[in-house]
Amino acid sequence: MAPAVASPRIFDVGAGGGDFLALARADGFDVAGNEVSQPAIDECWNRHRIELMLGDDLRSFASFDSKYDVVTMWCVIAHVDEPRELLRGVRELLRPGGILFFSTPRYCSIDQTAIILRKLSRDRFRRIFDRRINHFHRRQYSKEGMNQLLRSEGFLPLSIEPTIGYGLRMREYLTSIGVPLQLAKPGGRALESSAQIGILPRNILSVYARAI
Repeated sequence: MAPAVASPRIFDVGAGGGDFLALARADGFDVAGNEVSQPAIDECWNRHRIELMLGDDLRSFASFDSKYDVVTMWCVIAHVDEPRELLRGVRELLRPGGILFFSTPRYCSIDQTAIILRKLSRDRFRRIFDRRINHFHRRQYSKEGMNQLLRSEGFLPLSIEPTIGYGLRMREYLTSIGVPLQLAKPGGRALESSAQIGILPRNILSVYARAI
């Protein structure tokens, strides 16, 4: 999807320790990114010799240099209070026709069940769902809502696909919510197998869009 140039320019929003940018660089991209955490910026430099920009004002970064061919974000848009402002900053970074890719938690049956159980139990089961419904995740999105959001901010959605992606291994998740280890081991294996064959809820949106 990137243009046919020798080294497409990519900007990773919230690049963390820089592992993704290091992979992109190895694949021929000219890499850049930002972080709001100075320790993360230091870690990225120490591990990969990639210098990130400090701060979250994407429009100011866009004024420093020429436009980028690709912008990526890994579970970033769910954490911001102003998603429209974030997308406007991304739009400033991208050249016309440039590609935006990001992943973000999808509002799905996990969240619907969590809300019902929390209401019925007066938050007794909150711990089970806190990784989804917590103060760090400002918003979760449906496929339809994401499509409308992108179009309203000057992007042409190319693909908005619900996918399966769980950040912890299942055994670790079960033990973290208090399931005894002797039950967490077989339970975790069963859940991992379910994820591999695609029968767990599709909890992530993987999004490709083009800057108009």
